[in-house]
Amino acid sequence: KVIRSAILTTAYTFDLSGHPISNEQNVSATVFDMGSGHVNPSKVLNPGLVYDIEPDDYIPYLCGLGYSDKQVRMIVQRKVN
Repeated sequence: KVIRSAILTTAYTFDLSGHPISNEQNVSATVFDMGSGHVNPSKVLNPGLVYDIEPDDYIPYLCGLGYSDKQVRMIVQRKVN
């Protein structure tokens, strides 16, 4: 999971000349064309920010924001306490 986060957060969306990456029609690519962007292997070794969190980690966060158990249950689709 940490490796995937490092790859996603260090990807780039511009080519070597500084222009946006193009799709097959030679127009600026969207996230649907390229996802997070192109992988930069050298930056993966020092990603800086890493999203090291599991979906269950959001439950206490939502409760801390003031959502009721019922509201959190609707979001996560399971019983919470």
